[in-house]
Amino acid sequence: GGAGKETIGYNTILCPPTPALKRMIFTGFGTAISHQLCGIDAIQYYLSFILKDAGIVDRLHQTQILTCLGVLKLLCLFVAGPMSDRFGRRPLLFISLSGMICALVLITWDTMMNERNGEHHPIITILGLATYLCFFSFGLGPLGWVLPPEIFSTSIRSKAISIST
Repeated sequence: GGAGKETIGYNTILCPPTPALKRMIFTGFGTAISHQLCGIDAIQYYLSFILKDAGIVDRLHQTQILTCLGVLKLLCLFVAGPMSDRFGRRPLLFISLSGMICALVLITWDTMMNERNGEHHPIITILGLATYLCFFSFGLGPLGWVLPPEIFSTSIRSKAISIST
């Protein structure tokens, strides 16, 4: 270590001594945990199964939809950077999470109607998936990686990031 650098152990991170450090740890860890538990990995892994359950069984049609969803998600990522600088990270994070919740409710409702009535509404499923992926890409997707390093002070950053990810 360099001269004058204070070494902080993991105990300080796991049992923060000050209210400010507690808020820092709670916010940083909460963001990282939300990023991992939001369901994006399951959605992306099961996209083709979700489309199949919605009545889209043609593989070519599924591939076209998946490609469009991927391009849409990528475009949203390019918009996210300027939006986070203009509107702030916190409001963007809350808007992102709210939109993702609404999209999941829409997908769940459509799936329940499909199981109850046997009616397929592929456009509702595609709209729900597109909404979910866009809201994830606007906020929680990039901010889940950007926010924790910005929150933690330099004295605890490396150890706190190693725990939170």
